[in-house]
Amino acid sequence: NNILTSLNENRGEEESEMELYERHGQGEYRRENLELCAPEDCKDSDGKWTKWVLERMTPEQKVMYDKMRELLATEPFPLNCLSDNHVMRYLQSLLWDFDITLQYLRDGEERRREYNSTVLHQEMFVEELAWNAFIFNGCYDKVGRPVFFLKWANWRTEGDAYQLVRCFSYVLDKMTCAMKPNVDQYVMVYDFEGAGYSNFSLTHAKVIMPYLQTVYCDR
Repeated sequence: NNILTSLNENRGEEESEMELYERHGQGEYRRENLELCAPEDCKDSDGKWTKWVLERMTPEQKVMYDKMRELLATEPFPLNCLSDNHVMRYLQSLLWDFDITLQYLRDGEERRREYNSTVLHQEMFVEELAWNAFIFNGCYDKVGRPVFFLKWANWRTEGDAYQLVRCFSYVLDKMTCAMKPNVDQYVMVYDFEGAGYSNFSLTHAKVIMPYLQTVYCDR
C-alpha cells in the first residue's frame, strides 16, 4: 500500500541508456502515464480541463507548441523524444515563454544526467524508502490526481543529499505513472505532524529544491 511497488525487472546488461529511453512508457522505465485520453474525457464534471491536450490550446498556443516541437526535433537525445504532453505542460507552467521553456527543458534533462536519474530502480533506494517518509496509499482526488504524502516526522537529516535527490526523482516518476489518463498533475501533501527541528536539513533543501523546481516544474 505504499510507493515500494516495483517496476518489471527484466533489463539486459548491454542495453544502452538510449535504448532504455526509447522504450520509455513501453516497458522498462516510465516517467509518466502515456495512456491516451479522449479530449472530452480530459475535463471534470464542471467542464474544466484536467489535462493538456492539443484541443485545449488556443490558436496562438498551438503556433508556439508547433514551433517548439519543430525545434526539439533538431535537439540531441533525449530532448527529441519528449512526449507531446510533456512539452505542453512545460509551456503552460512557464507561461508560454518560448525561450524560458526551452531552457527549462534542456536544464531538466541536464539535471537528470548530473544526478544519474535517467533510469532508476527500487533497489537503489532500499534504505531511504524504508524511512516511510514517501507515502502513496492509493488515494486520488475527485478528478483523478494521485495524492502523495511527504511525512516529515520520518525524514532523516543524516541521509546523503545526492542520493535523496535521486530517490525523490524515483518516487515522483512512480507517482506520475500512477496518474489517471485524464490528468497530468499530482497532489503533494506535506504532513508535519510529529516533526521537529531534527527532521529538517538546510543542506538537503539547497540540493533537492532546485532539482525539483527544474525537473518537475510542470507538475
